[in-house]
Amino acid sequence: MKKLLLVVVLAAVGAGLIFAYLEMRKERDLEASAEAPVVAPSRVTLTSAGATLRLDVETQRRLGIETATLSKASAADEVTASARVLDGTNLSAHLAELRAAEAALEATRADYERKRKLAEQGQNASVSAVETAAAAMKKDEVAHGAARAKVVAAWGP
Repeated sequence: MKKLLLVVVLAAVGAGLIFAYLEMRKERDLEASAEAPVVAPSRVTLTSAGATLRLDVETQRRLGIETATLSKASAADEVTASARVLDGTNLSAHLAELRAAEAALEATRADYERKRKLAEQGQNASVSAVETAAAAMKKDEVAHGAARAKVVAAWGP
C-alpha cells in the first residue's frame, strides 16, 4: 500500500511539473511576442542611380523642408587650373642671401655717407676714398637687387 501511495504521489508531482512547464512556456511565448520591435517601413529606395528618400507632406512640414521648381541656368562645365609645388629649402637659402645682401648694402651705404660728409667738410677723407665707397655701395646695391630678383623669380612678389 505504501508503494502504491508513493507511485501515485510521484505521478501527481510529475503531472504537476509538466503542467507548470506548459503554462510557463505559454507565458514566455506571449512575452516574447509582446516585446518584438516595431519596424517602420523604409522611406529610402536604393536604385542604380542612387538613393531616393520619400517623405509625406506632414513630415516635410514638420522638418521645414520646402520644394521648388528648378529654373534653367548655365554653368561652366569645367575649370582648368595649374599649380606648381615649390621646394621650401630653396626659399631659406634665397632669403639668407637676400638678408646678407641687405646687411652688406647698409654697411657700405653708411661708410659712403660718412666719407662723403668728411670730404664735404674738408676733413680726413680723400675724393678717391669717397669714390671707392660709392663704387662699393653700387656693387652691394646690384647684389641686393639680384638677391631680391632670385626670391621673386622663385616665389613671386
